[in-house]
Amino acid sequence: VLAINVSIFSRTAELYRGLEETVGLRTDELEERERGLSRALESRRRILEAVPDALCVLAEGRIEYVNTAGERFFERPTRELEGSVFLDHVVPASISDAQRSLADIAASSTSTPVEKWRFLSRSGVERGAEVTGLALELDGVPRTLISVHDVTEREHLLERLQVADRLASVGTLAAGVAHEINNPLTYLSMGLEFIQEALESPDALVEP
Repeated sequence: VLAINVSIFSRTAELYRGLEETVGLRTDELEERERGLSRALESRRRILEAVPDALCVLAEGRIEYVNTAGERFFERPTRELEGSVFLDHVVPASISDAQRSLADIAASSTSTPVEKWRFLSRSGVERGAEVTGLALELDGVPRTLISVHDVTEREHLLERLQVADRLASVGTLAAGVAHEINNPLTYLSMGLEFIQEALESPDALVEP
């Protein structure tokens, strides 16, 4: 009986050591996978943060993630943007069109064509942007990725160029009008000089 008990104890200890080694190996593998996943997530986060355009991930219409460029565009920190309704940042006159666009994005399997949207910054200034989106699924939940390209400065530059073009046209018109006025004035001036000379020297007009 003692021999049997010793044999059972030895076998149990052997099985326990084997199980312990297996658990240790599996734990190491899982920890390595977790570290790899963390590195991959960090790399993706850095890529998203480096994108110059504002990127927003929406879940049921609310901002779930926004990158650094999005903070600059909306002039709000991440803690205020995350959880807020995305359409609340759109100017009231554009909300209906934005709702339609979001519905089109959710129903599409590819990225949607670029559209012009108007947003309202925290300071109350309207900002123009080119918006495109992509429907995706994360953790089994439908989400929407929105890319917002700020074109406010480009719009301002275009407005200044249009003003400069109009001013140039006015300048060209003014120069043409001045030229048309100067021609008859030149003849009139020459005639007045002739008349003045004649009045001062009437004999010069008499033929010998």
